[in-house]
Amino acid sequence: MKKLIIGLFILFCLSVQMKAQFESSDQTITRQYDNRSLGLGLGYGYGGILGFQYNHYLNNKFGLLAAGGLVFGGNLGGGVGVKYRPWVQEQPKFLTWYFMGMYGPVGGGFIFINEVREDNTFYGANLGIGTEVRDKRWKRAFFKFAFHLVHDFGAFDEYKAELLERDFELDDSFRGFTFSLGYHYAF
Repeated sequence: MKKLIIGLFILFCLSVQMKAQFESSDQTITRQYDNRSLGLGLGYGYGGILGFQYNHYLNNKFGLLAAGGLVFGGNLGGGVGVKYRPWVQEQPKFLTWYFMGMYGPVGGGFIFINEVREDNTFYGANLGIGTEVRDKRWKRAFFKFAFHLVHDFGAFDEYKAELLERDFELDDSFRGFTFSLGYHYAF
């Protein structure tokens, strides 16, 4: 948790910097209109089931992201990652495709043993492809939709084996592939 807080602090510090552009002898400051955005959404791209995602693009194509939210089982989770928009122009179009890689919560759950609740959250890698959907009437607001392939590095399988030893059954039919949907505002 300390690493996550430190990572979010570093990301915030990076986001307050502005790019300077020099033209002839005058110094002017310009900002890409969507280099930072904050959004609320559903899915692992938003830190769990329901949460937020903060994006900071270092240029038109490469960006950093941080997410935090509620994970299965009622726990809080958070993650950090990178994004790449390979086909973006100076101003993003109606559909802007992106790829992302993230480390964060990829699953979780809870069971009751002798009326005591046991929570578990699994962290791992999250690779995704998605799109930002914009309309020129919305100005700075846009929707995001992404598909994710998640990998928990065996933590879920270890937990499942432990539960099977205790005679519990576990449904993991939806593990490995998820989606996320969110609404963002660029500033």
